[in-house]
Amino acid sequence: MELITGPLSIQTSFRVSLPHDLFASLILIESSERLAGVSEWITRAAATMPKALAAETRAMVGFLRYCPAAWGHLATGIPASHLAHTDFDAWLKLLQARPAKSYRALALEALRRELIRQGVTAPAMAKAADLRRAVAEYNTRRAAE
Repeated sequence: MELITGPLSIQTSFRVSLPHDLFASLILIESSERLAGVSEWITRAAATMPKALAAETRAMVGFLRYCPAAWGHLATGIPASHLAHTDFDAWLKLLQARPAKSYRALALEALRRELIRQGVTAPAMAKAADLRRAVAEYNTRRAAE
């Protein structure tokens, strides 16, 4: 007995999205040492990236990895018709229009989830001393791995 009686109809569409392309590229560049067979431009970009920018890229990619809500906040939550998909200045304006406390909340949530995942007691409050202590313990555990 066939469940589908007519021809299948699959629609596929593609659209350009500057934020998606930017993050995908940064993730590939950040991961280049751990990936085999990546394009030469990726390994070249990773090798020539200034140290400070490479450190910031690692921090951001780690943040995106452990806080999926940030990906939505920074890229996937942009309306399809928004200029931010094709205009860098429009994307920056969109990001700047959001309150700084929303980015802080995302970062703290990402940190809390990762601490819990690593078995570190996450601080209940966002006090700087408690956060530093938790991050130090987290870094010690990661270094031991």
